[in-house]
Amino acid sequence: MSRASFARLGLLLAPAQLVAAEGNDLLGIVGDAWGPYEGGAITKDASNVVEAYGTDDGRVCITYTLSSDSVDDSCETHSATGPNQCGIHIHAGYSCADGEVGGHYFGAGGTDPWGLIRYSGGYPGVTWSMGKVKGTVCAEIDATIDTALHRTVVVHNAAATKIACGVLHRRTGGTARLIVPQLKAYPCEGYSNCIWDGEKYGGAVSARMNEQGQVCLNYKLLGGDPGCGSGPATGTPNSCGIHIHAGTTCEAASGVLGHYWNNAVLSSDPWQTATYDSTKDEVCVDMGHELSEAAGRAVVVHDKAGHRVSCGLLEQPAAKTTRRGMRYSTALKNYPCTGSIGDYPNCVWGSNTYGGGVTASFRRPGKVCLRWDFGKGNGDEGCKAGASTAGNSCGIHIHSGNTCEDASLAGGHYWDNTGADPWSSITYRRRRGYKCLDIGHVPIEGKAIVVHDKDGHRVACGLLQRMPRPSPRVPRVLEELESGSEPLEKLESGSEPEE
Repeated sequence: MSRASFARLGLLLAPAQLVAAEGNDLLGIVGDAWGPYEGGAITKDASNVVEAYGTDDGRVCITYTLSSDSVDDSCETHSATGPNQCGIHIHAGYSCADGEVGGHYFGAGGTDPWGLIRYSGGYPGVTWSMGKVKGTVCAEIDATIDTALHRTVVVHNAAATKIACGVLHRRTGGTARLIVPQLKAYPCEGYSNCIWDGEKYGGAVSARMNEQGQVCLNYKLLGGDPGCGSGPATGTPNSCGIHIHAGTTCEAASGVLGHYWNNAVLSSDPWQTATYDSTKDEVCVDMGHELSEAAGRAVVVHDKAGHRVSCGLLEQPAAKTTRRGMRYSTALKNYPCTGSIGDYPNCVWGSNTYGGGVTASFRRPGKVCLRWDFGKGNGDEGCKAGASTAGNSCGIHIHSGNTCEDASLAGGHYWDNTGADPWSSITYRRRRGYKCLDIGHVPIEGKAIVVHDKDGHRVACGLLQRMPRPSPRVPRVLEELESGSEPLEKLESGSEPEE
């Protein structure tokens, strides 16, 4: 076939002619993700790379570098002429399982462009050298590159038999990382096996996508179920599991839902094999979705018996929002007396006692400083003598919740779960004060500030919002907060100004 004939089919003649479309995602298959199909006699190789992308002229292209052992090496000298002989194509299926790759992928109503696209020696744009075959081929498939996400790339041997396969995942254009800054108790309302133990199941999770297109959960648990050290219980669903769930809340058991995976792409739940046997490790699964699609969804940890014991929502990391000098502020108002899960039993708000406002700023990454002023009131008069032995007595803390409208959703103390709770020592004695502590690299914008009285009851609440620079006019109480004149060494010490 002449070069002109190849051009009419929309095939690439030489890599130098290719112009990738700006803003297009790059899809790929890397390393061991490229493997044999239906027992094909090929060898996996960590250096294998297959990439797919769209071009400005509307074509979809495959660029590949494969070990000669990962394809049919006889194709180097084979004079292939028949359909699919020594072929490399995108197929419609979403799995490399036997019989599931489907046929060639192209748009509805279009003409199949793949049959004569090959990796054989002598094919335009293909080179064989030093045990590798490299090439770039393109086709007009009447569909955009994003529609090829999670579909398969298949290689045929010289006899046109399928021998190797991999699933395309996003290599660029997706979310790089998500985090759960703080795992907390799995909600008990509506869940019959609520056995939370914060000393065991607190912790944090970081999620990433590896080059094989798997989502990996890197976790650190405060303890975990000791029984999981010997592995999950045989025949017990979710035993020692750590999974992404489809729900977008950790406040109500009914909203956490089941495992999150794409049943249009995968034939079985991939999370069944994701388990922990130590307090710090990483598990990776192909869930058939991109990492970005998991943002806002719940990560759930299970104990040896398979019970759900802790939960946290995946969010974008916020390192930039913990830079030194960034400031957040809120006005305080009544702590809510009612909640969606249950009313707050100790609602003792006094409007002239706990008003005012709070600002929070980072002295360095991870170290947050709170400055408060209760305005015309003086806080709980009893706190002037210091906190009592009651939990949270005279406390002023950042909580994990993002609302002050629902008593059930303000959450608990907020930090990165590294070490002991740093908020237990943060208390007030006067209406104005300033204290600093290390909470780790966690975002605080939108989080709740909660004030407690002498008995530890929650009495005031406000949501932290980022203050722009330069600061505009703000309510007088917040101006007073920002105009404090304490010397630097006094602020660092965490002591409070005298009134």
